[in-house]
Amino acid sequence: MLRVVFALATMTPTAKTYTVVSSVSELMERTGLSRPMVRQALVDVEARGWIRHKPGGGKLKSEYTLACPHFEAEKDGYYYKIPNKEVVKNLPKISRRGEKALAALKIYAVLLIVRPNQARISSINVENLRNRAAVQWTSLRDGLSILATHGMIVVDKAPGDDGEYVKNQYVIKGDIVREVPA
Repeated sequence: MLRVVFALATMTPTAKTYTVVSSVSELMERTGLSRPMVRQALVDVEARGWIRHKPGGGKLKSEYTLACPHFEAEKDGYYYKIPNKEVVKNLPKISRRGEKALAALKIYAVLLIVRPNQARISSINVENLRNRAAVQWTSLRDGLSILATHGMIVVDKAPGDDGEYVKNQYVIKGDIVREVPA
């Protein structure tokens, strides 16, 4: 499911909308999933209320609108959450099976959601990250490793609030700010 949501988020034609016109074939290419898996994921995310689907019928492409409340527009009306090029390039490289790969996608979603829209750095402590992503401790470590190995994040150290305590910060790799259409 998360692969399909990420794929749809990277396919928006302008930065002012989260409405995409796409075929299942295009989603298959973006996600690396099979046709039945893409179709099932679309049914699941629509049932959860994450997207609205308007069928195209026949040879027409369907229209999908992301309805996630976490993807809100900035004051200028543009969205900045997803580093498109990196997600498009690296998402199909992450395994489609196993708890570790799922943990990586859940962690990435949380890191994108908790950071300010135009910021690259996501500051969240590991316990909150684990709880929000709903993963086990071992899966958290493995998921972060997968994301770092595939060039989607960098795990870095930052000084804590008291100046001495060191905490992790997660740097989202890629071009965050979208091109403003002419």
